[in-house]
Amino acid sequence: MTVKLLGSRILGAFWSIAADILCRRHINLANATPDELEQLIQACEPASFGVNKEDVLDETYRKAGNLDSEFFAPLLDPVRTDLLKIIRNYLLEGTQSMNSIKTELLGLNVYGMHPTFIFP
Repeated sequence: MTVKLLGSRILGAFWSIAADILCRRHINLANATPDELEQLIQACEPASFGVNKEDVLDETYRKAGNLDSEFFAPLLDPVRTDLLKIIRNYLLEGTQSMNSIKTELLGLNVYGMHPTFIFP
């Protein structure tokens, strides 16, 4: 299924560095330069992942960064698109397809230009 977006502008985001909340940056993810992507990667904290109901930080297995929602603001607002309707129709059937879906911004996981999952 393909969802047409209004243009590459909505694939942008504002973000800031945790150490300097006043240093705000903007990135257009559809047309980002390698330097802009590297700045975003450097602003991230190491991201953990779930294993057996525990948070694990193991960069020998998965290398990713995370920006918490307080440091990241996407321009895409799913409520103002048909995304929720499409997701609801895809996941729910019958009378359940009329149920509302709640969206929640948790943060941004960033995977660098190096292998994301590392297998020995």
